[in-house]
Amino acid sequence: MKNNYQEAQDEFDELTKGLSPEEKMQTKKVMVEMQREIVLKEPWIIADWPRKDRDKFLEQYTIEEQERMAKRIELEYRHQQDKKKGFG
Repeated sequence: MKNNYQEAQDEFDELTKGLSPEEKMQTKKVMVEMQREIVLKEPWIIADWPRKDRDKFLEQYTIEEQERMAKRIELEYRHQQDKKKGFG
């Protein structure tokens, strides 16, 4: 049974099989930066990651960015609660 990392690596290899090693590296760098930006703006998408993986991933952010993400999660949670009450 493959783990998530191996599945992601296999998918990346399939998608980039026609690229040179340099192009693959550049593609990976762009994907990492995109993931970083997405999580910064929508941090709740990593909520179901294993704690160890999530904590390691969050190390790349500054304290200020982590605080901002925590506030966004809190606001999103409140918004979802308000929607359940009929305010959204």
